[in-house]
Amino acid sequence: MGVFLFMLLILTLAIGFVWSGNQIWYICLHAGALLISLGIANIAQYAIFEHGGVNQVSDEYLSSEDYNGEEQRELLQKIENQESDSLYRIDWKVRSLNNTPIVQDFNGMSAYSSILNQHLLYLYLYDLNIDMGRESVSRYATLGNRANLYSLFQGKYMMRKKSHTANIPYGFKEIFESESYRVYQNTNILPFVRTTNQVFSEERLEKANVLEREHAMLEGAIVADASSTTMEIPNVPDIIHQTSVETVGATFKNNKLSVQEKKGGIDLVIDDPDVETKDYFVRFHLENLAESQGFTLKVNDYKTKRKHNQSVYKTYVDDLVIRVPKADKISIRVPKGDYILKDIGLFRESYQTLETVKEEASKTEDINWGGNKLTITHNNDNKDRYMMLPIPYEKGWQVFVNNTRQPLEQVNYAFLGFPITDGINNIQLRYYPPFFKPSLLLTIVSTILAILVIRRKKA
Repeated sequence: MGVFLFMLLILTLAIGFVWSGNQIWYICLHAGALLISLGIANIAQYAIFEHGGVNQVSDEYLSSEDYNGEEQRELLQKIENQESDSLYRIDWKVRSLNNTPIVQDFNGMSAYSSILNQHLLYLYLYDLNIDMGRESVSRYATLGNRANLYSLFQGKYMMRKKSHTANIPYGFKEIFESESYRVYQNTNILPFVRTTNQVFSEERLEKANVLEREHAMLEGAIVADASSTTMEIPNVPDIIHQTSVETVGATFKNNKLSVQEKKGGIDLVIDDPDVETKDYFVRFHLENLAESQGFTLKVNDYKTKRKHNQSVYKTYVDDLVIRVPKADKISIRVPKGDYILKDIGLFRESYQTLETVKEEASKTEDINWGGNKLTITHNNDNKDRYMMLPIPYEKGWQVFVNNTRQPLEQVNYAFLGFPITDGINNIQLRYYPPFFKPSLLLTIVSTILAILVIRRKKA
């Protein structure tokens, strides 16, 4: 209502000036626009200060373990001191503060913003069903403790409170410890620059499960507009038929789960465990039938929060995939209430594909990233077709290979890829925000015209 009244006032002043041509109306119009702009800015700032809790923030809080503690910063510094590569990422955030990487100044794996990269968000929600620990449309965080994804996307380190170390991804080993925290390093990290001859069509993978998609990304590149697939789609069978379903404090019939106890659900008891299995991936569709009740879902030791059905932040993406360290049974638990639970699947992961790819990967030594430019020198001895980078695909990127501009492609659902040639490839990638150059040209021309008009009036 306030904004509407401000607009009405400006409109009234503008009509008055146009109608009368009086200098007083002209001055009032400009003064009104200035005062209203200042008023709106200050009202918004006051609302954030009072109702957002900013007025309660103290110096002690800003330097505490709840926001930016010294113990945390010391461990982050130890990681930086031992690293010669600047392209690694650290999975760490304080509680649910997704912008911790900005506060503590490190390359993180979380962000909170009303404007996020659409392709990256869709990767989480739809393409790979990556659980973030809480449901939201305005943030991304972690990679659901899925080792293949950490290795693909430069997730080299993880820091956790000692009380939250039950779900460390496969292949991560402890390297540092403090009074309250542990730091783990990924022993299966893949190179920042990867090349391949193997191309998978995104369309043909549409019905593949997420582990098959992860393996395709490890073995090659998933290309959105690929006309053909050069390899067989990886086969990761669903072993749900090798499990027995048991209810705990609940009834489960015709895809409806009714929990009578404070917490309950189902157990998937694995009939014939495989010795090579390191992790299980459990897939299911879960809807809460209560209108306005959020809940915490627990799968063995893993917890994730789901929004209530009236929340503006609810994604309505109810197809979940949870990684579970190898166990005799998978326990799915929710609070008392009624739910739709269907499309349950279970998949084994031995990480043989990841470890094979790691052993065979060749590293590109000459990489330099400064400002908006990334330069890479790569000797394509293997005569590969594509180069893939763990950089989110965005409008504004340009790529030049041996001084010839090449088309950029969206590969692996959300990242940059482009064709390369045999032999030495001198590559330069440049990023400018979309419409940056036309906007800059328009600004320059407008400024020149404004100067000319002002000089002409003075003359």
